[in-house]
Amino acid sequence: MAWRFHFAFWPFAPAPSPPKPAPEGGIRVDYAAEVTRRLERALGRRVLLTETGKKGRIVLEYYGADDRERLIEALEGLNKEIEG
Repeated sequence: MAWRFHFAFWPFAPAPSPPKPAPEGGIRVDYAAEVTRRLERALGRRVLLTETGKKGRIVLEYYGADDRERLIEALEGLNKEIEG
């Protein structure tokens, strides 16, 4: 069993940073977070999206061979929706 340490329960946890103000002239949109939420809803699993400069990486979690096959089928279904 994997254990994760949550800083929120640690008595010396760092204070949360204040939200960054929106840039002048408009609202700032976090596209990576929005894409992550959309993929998680569509695929029904945890998605990690990272961006570094012009490159990025999408990580999809699965929990065994059967789950991996369901994930592949779900991705194929999304592709058919886009094409059709």
